[in-house]
Amino acid sequence: MHEAKQQLLKVKLYDVNINNKLEDRARLEELATRVSTRYSSAPKGGSGDKIGRAAARILDLESDLDRQIDNYVKLKRQVTDIIGKITDPDYVEILYKRYVLFKKADQIAEEMHIDSSTYSRKHKAALDLFLKIIKDAP
Repeated sequence: MHEAKQQLLKVKLYDVNINNKLEDRARLEELATRVSTRYSSAPKGGSGDKIGRAAARILDLESDLDRQIDNYVKLKRQVTDIIGKITDPDYVEILYKRYVLFKKADQIAEEMHIDSSTYSRKHKAALDLFLKIIKDAP
């Protein structure tokens, strides 16, 4: 069960990392717009380099974000494909809402109109089935 949960939590980890990078990009873009060129007859130097460095950092971050988003989409597709092989609708709902939509256990239990112990039992069974599907895959 622990192995299945680790696999499923990778989706959340990608989501968190991507959101952090998006925030970082927004901060860098804000900083880059603050960098201004001083116009005068005397050379001040450096501001053009600051703009170039800021733009280069943003481009590097964009490339990293693109890679992470591609990996995130691929992993999410793999997880949803495995969840899609499960035939018990409760298990599908629990796994999808917990590990794809990132809902809390108590929220899912409430939405499904089940108590927390029933949720825990079904969640464990769903994770066991998810792991079995992974292990049985060619």
